[in-house]
Amino acid sequence: MLKISKNFLFVFSILLISLFTLYPSFNLALFGDDWLVIYRYVSDVGSISVGFSKHLHEYLSPYGPTQVFMGLLAQLYNYDSTSYYITSYLFRLFAAFSLFPITFYLTRNKLSAFFAVLFFSVTTTGFDTTNWVFNMTSYLAIGFISLFLFFYLRSKKEGGTIFLVPAIILLYLAYITSSIRMHATLPLLIILEVFWNLQERNLLFFRKSFIRLALVLVTILFIRFTGASFGQPTEAADRIREGTNTFKLFLSQGRYDFLAYPLATLGSIFIPDAILPFQSQVSSITNYIINIVLPILLIFSTASRFLIKLTHGLKKGFFGILFALMITWTIIAIVFYRGNISTFSSTTYNSLVLIGGYIFILGAIFIIKNIKLKSTATLLILSLAWILLSYLYAWLWRPELYLTTNRYLIVGAAGAAIFLSGLISLGNSKRNQITIFVIFASLLIMHIYSTRMYEYQLISFGHGQEISNKIWASIPYMPEISKKERVSVFYFVGDGTNGSIIHDSITFGFPPHMALLYNITDNNKVPVVLESWEDVVSAVTDGKAFIRHYGVAIDPIPVDNVYVFKLEGKDHLINLTTKAREELLKTL
Repeated sequence: MLKISKNFLFVFSILLISLFTLYPSFNLALFGDDWLVIYRYVSDVGSISVGFSKHLHEYLSPYGPTQVFMGLLAQLYNYDSTSYYITSYLFRLFAAFSLFPITFYLTRNKLSAFFAVLFFSVTTTGFDTTNWVFNMTSYLAIGFISLFLFFYLRSKKEGGTIFLVPAIILLYLAYITSSIRMHATLPLLIILEVFWNLQERNLLFFRKSFIRLALVLVTILFIRFTGASFGQPTEAADRIREGTNTFKLFLSQGRYDFLAYPLATLGSIFIPDAILPFQSQVSSITNYIINIVLPILLIFSTASRFLIKLTHGLKKGFFGILFALMITWTIIAIVFYRGNISTFSSTTYNSLVLIGGYIFILGAIFIIKNIKLKSTATLLILSLAWILLSYLYAWLWRPELYLTTNRYLIVGAAGAAIFLSGLISLGNSKRNQITIFVIFASLLIMHIYSTRMYEYQLISFGHGQEISNKIWASIPYMPEISKKERVSVFYFVGDGTNGSIIHDSITFGFPPHMALLYNITDNNKVPVVLESWEDVVSAVTDGKAFIRHYGVAIDPIPVDNVYVFKLEGKDHLINLTTKAREELLKTL
């Protein structure tokens, strides 16, 4: 009975804390590509009545899962934004709780597993997966891949091929649901198998490793050749080529700061960039050392020393090695700053480079010390490698620093949750494990605060339902736009203070949004948003304004196809269409 009560308390705590953290997101509005994927579902599939076969065909296309899920939800919820974000929250919880089996299996520690679930449920890392709600399928994929790893590890440790059956099914579901978030999976498994073989060193185990990897590879190839989940065959190579060209360009300019971005991104996964006290430019090397390097080095060296004292089997000499490596990385970080002052002077970027490097060093030290402890070493290698590999492809494509909320980091958030839970399990007594948990609770509080702060920023800057609904209620009903022979164009102007609101609440996703509202299925008649008054004039005089939208100029449109509005303040929309048309007639 006591055991059931504890489990209930764990689950209830996670639900309560995560709901407190994510509740503001229920006030976000559908926007941007949310409307686009719903429109594509309507255009490509139609409705649920067309049957399973057509839905499956769409699901196996590159962005099919998001289109199918959003399209089905649109038939269930219509366009009630809150319902979509509640669904996203439930998917997020599924991903969070899916971390429990693998974490508990490797640590045999419920406190550690509880932390992993709680951390992922509230983390700011990858939060744009929630913000851009159509990305909710990423949560499903993370849930599937986490459960896959659990069964995959069981098949290795317990020698039972029976565990490979659910593992392969889950791997298949993960890849077809969000293949774009699964880039880390195959290289991660290769790293694990190499590590395990170095531990085992026997031919029978090697054969089993080969079979496991072969089944994974066959599954991935099956997905490649039986659907279009991976997109165009040359897409990955084209993106790597694009990234390589960017590398060459940077190096030709004397830049090498981009080489530090992967570790800086690692830092942003653990420490939300928005709460860093450094939010300006580094003015000098002295300022950099005194105001950034020394505080961060002091905090991390103190925390690391305390962590080492609480964990089993770490000799005092290990802290000396750890500190020496931290000093070495600090010097390297200073070199990155001094050699790239014009492009790498942000205090946030420089702080994250230090933080990411220190975390990587700490993880490496713990891996080396626990290398003979099979489960512990597996957990630490799996989690750290999963984090780094999860955004490596994105960096190879676009060599930039990915800040905390970037959706590309959502898989890394799962790895971070497992990594931190592994450190908790290393405590050499129950009391020390609780102490480490309490220390990491400060990190949880940072993420809870950062997540809620980001949600309220989104709501106040134009992505909230209250503002969005009031603006759209002010747009008059215009049934004529679906009956006109030519495309209609819209121009929205602000008062100089509300650009983000115009973008998030109106123009971002406006064409498919209008197409859905007025049942416009002809792509050539989907309304177009123009960016300037000059473009509006061009639309009715020479048609060159449409080059950006169609790739070529088209015949000028009638003045009656032009609609103009002005937004004053946050939500006061004024219809200037009649006046604008009169002005346009004077130019003809």
